[in-house]
Amino acid sequence: MKLAKQFDLGRMLTLVVAVLLVASAHAATKAETQKVTRYGARIYRKHRVDTAPPVLKLPEPWRLVDGDEGVTGCDRRLYYFTVEADGEAVPSPTVTVSWPGVEISSVAGANNVKMTTDGVSLKPTGKSGGASYITSVKDGAIELGVHHHVEGAQHGRYAGRPLPWTQIRASDNWRAACHAMFKEAGFTSGEDTDGASIRLFGFDSNYPQRHVDHPEHFHVMLAWGGWEHNNVGHYILDKDGFMTKNVFHVIGDVAGKLSKGCHVHKLGETTDYVGPKGRICFSLEMFRDGKSLVLHKPGTNAIWRVCSERPDQSVAVEVRNGRDGAWLRQGTYSVHDDTDKGEYAIFCEENGIVRKSVIFYNRDTGARLSVREAKPGERHK
Repeated sequence: MKLAKQFDLGRMLTLVVAVLLVASAHAATKAETQKVTRYGARIYRKHRVDTAPPVLKLPEPWRLVDGDEGVTGCDRRLYYFTVEADGEAVPSPTVTVSWPGVEISSVAGANNVKMTTDGVSLKPTGKSGGASYITSVKDGAIELGVHHHVEGAQHGRYAGRPLPWTQIRASDNWRAACHAMFKEAGFTSGEDTDGASIRLFGFDSNYPQRHVDHPEHFHVMLAWGGWEHNNVGHYILDKDGFMTKNVFHVIGDVAGKLSKGCHVHKLGETTDYVGPKGRICFSLEMFRDGKSLVLHKPGTNAIWRVCSERPDQSVAVEVRNGRDGAWLRQGTYSVHDDTDKGEYAIFCEENGIVRKSVIFYNRDTGARLSVREAKPGERHK
């Protein structure tokens, strides 16, 4: 009888432990799959100086997503933050931000914005606080993506050290020259890319949405369907701004000999960019010294290139007729980005004449305001 009771007790304890384990596993699974709603916003300073971050007052059950500088952080340009609450599609809360001593320039990613005596109250509407500091300029099928950089506003892999200004200037100059090269080669209409867009982008130094845009580089992309289908060329730069390799990503339904994923092309190799109809729209060949990027366009005997001995100072565009022709210079390009004024100036020197075009942008968000092209023959003073 005593043994039977002990047996029943043991069996009961085993059953209780099993139930507890199942309940624990169920709770863990529920926690892992529980829906969470997130919103983010950005608050820009008028004066770019270092201060402590503001203090946020959140209503229950909202909490700050802290410790992740991809979505929440503070620097001399802005404070960006992300809040979350358990549940799906929870309405955005009213957040009170106390930032005494800081003059606020503007707020983005929010509505119901009201300035207070020591800060601002708002309802965040963005998916996250982190965002690129970029200006987009479209010239037909060619898009120039201008990434802006502010000393003291770097995050991610660029945090804790000075910004790599030599590579930043080189990336700007390479892309300005590439824009001119593709335009000169007749790619503006989009007919030669079968409707896809050529995207010339730099790199982010502020780690938006955890985007690790490192090491320093410039992009040459051929994309369609938004970002769904893309030939992504990352032309990696050394400390002097010269190309070292192309880390090439094939994304989505891009036909051709390369499979989806990452392919590393070395100096001296050529990268084919395949369009939506499955044909090669253009090819880019890196010279072995990393100082020239050559454009080959199917069906034409002309060959274009961008080249430089000091890419942090300027990059030239040249053309020749066939592989045996002499290179003829079309222009030399250099860029100056004034992030305090919101002015991105592109200078083109041709036959002793310097022409200037300026992309005016919102100094806080980077949104494009206008583009002023200099008059033909106008000298820059």
